[in-house]
Amino acid sequence: MISFFQQDLTSLQTVFLMTGSLFIAISLYFHLSNKSKLSLMFLIVGSLAIFIFAALLDPFLNLWDERFHALVAKNLMNNPFKPMLYADPVMDIPYDRWDRAHIWLNKQPFFLWPAAAFFKIFGVSEFTLRIPSAIAGSILVLLAYRAGKLFISEGTGYYAAFLIATAFYMVEIISGRQELEHNDIAFLVWVSASIWAWLEYIRSGKQRWIVLIGIFSGVAILVKWLVGLLVYLGWAVYIVFSRGRGRKEIQRFIISALLAIAIAFSWYLFIILKYPGEAISTLSLYTAHFTKPLDGHIGNFWFHLNNISLLYGSAVPFIIIPACWILYRRVTPKSLSISLIFMILVVYLFFSLAKTKMPSLPWVVSLPIYLALGCLIDFSISAFSTIKSPRFFISGGIFVLIMFIGYSNLKIPTVITLHTNEQRRNDLLTNLQHNKAVFLDLSERLPANSVVFNVKGRHYVECMFYSGLPAYSLIPTENQIVELIAAGRRVAIFPKHGEQLPRYLTSNKEVTIIPYYLRGWE
Repeated sequence: MISFFQQDLTSLQTVFLMTGSLFIAISLYFHLSNKSKLSLMFLIVGSLAIFIFAALLDPFLNLWDERFHALVAKNLMNNPFKPMLYADPVMDIPYDRWDRAHIWLNKQPFFLWPAAAFFKIFGVSEFTLRIPSAIAGSILVLLAYRAGKLFISEGTGYYAAFLIATAFYMVEIISGRQELEHNDIAFLVWVSASIWAWLEYIRSGKQRWIVLIGIFSGVAILVKWLVGLLVYLGWAVYIVFSRGRGRKEIQRFIISALLAIAIAFSWYLFIILKYPGEAISTLSLYTAHFTKPLDGHIGNFWFHLNNISLLYGSAVPFIIIPACWILYRRVTPKSLSISLIFMILVVYLFFSLAKTKMPSLPWVVSLPIYLALGCLIDFSISAFSTIKSPRFFISGGIFVLIMFIGYSNLKIPTVITLHTNEQRRNDLLTNLQHNKAVFLDLSERLPANSVVFNVKGRHYVECMFYSGLPAYSLIPTENQIVELIAAGRRVAIFPKHGEQLPRYLTSNKEVTIIPYYLRGWE
């Protein structure tokens, strides 16, 4: 078993993976022994170990969109209210695209502030960038457990949390490999927190939960966008289908929603006043996601339904409908089960109609989906437990079955294939590790007043992160070289295979030709 885990994994990665697996197994044992507090404690700690394992996987910045988030977070360390991609925009060019902006408003900053804080406290690295996402994942485990326990059963909450703790997609998101990575997990957690607070409100009727719903939903918008208001869709459906929910409930709904909007509006007002041009451009880009496919993210109407297995596991497309049916039957009141299922349907319909397709977009509705799956498992386990057989055999069989589900869900062989050079054919890994080594060498080789040019593709983003130098994909003109040198800058330029640099660069003793070729993609 140990030798299997150690296939091209580092010792530290292996320790966290095995510790997490052991703690989750102990958690399941305590759950089946009806020791709920111990089972939850070991599940949360085990999930954190698994997620730290994920954070340790790739010793480089991934392409979509981790490198952008990392660079902006690094620049936020010194000025938290000035999100910048180019902190030193030395070249006089239009910084008019999200991938080459000076002021970077492509994403709201709330998920980047924790990363900047971790950079400040623990140092700048890929691992410290990912730790807030690992912590967020374990918070999601707790939220799922509590949400399931509130209205269905302790078993439903436990199995929903168990599936999250062993989710392959969580590993891919936290490692930075999947698109939108840390942004998406932060968004999911804040939206899930607003749904949990709403469930607490329905259970207790205490008005403090109304405030928390508004705060969590408002912060969710500050992480991504208006889908952070998802809880209010569920709440509105709940009001419609609930008898006896009158004017007072509608007033509470409005107060909470206004609080969420006020929290989000504060940031939008700030950027419109402080960075009006960039803000207007960014806000128009948000709506464009729905009307046209951006950055090559294309797909047909069925794209997100076809990717359910990626997000939740290969069996889920076949069991999600019976899972939702059992959720509907077991949740009381029925207006609440209708609300949860309605949220799933509307989110998938909305993103299926949108022109820009990315696998993670409907992931925001994971909490209701995991509650449905947890409900299905708990229902099945309850039915299995009625078999007349010695308790030892029943409990042992359930333990083996659930651990098999966890192992299948986590997909460790796939993780090893994707994140190691086990088969010596992992071009992504070798290319990005090579580039990282080159960029780190630049920080030692070049003076601090250098500007780097002709960086392959969008790899100028990693170049700025690792070297601390402004970097561009373009080749400067002769006049630009003269202006830079006159301004006290040193010019460094990458060669490219099959490309001959202009003579005004190769013959200029003030220009450094970097003795490395970059790998990767244009």
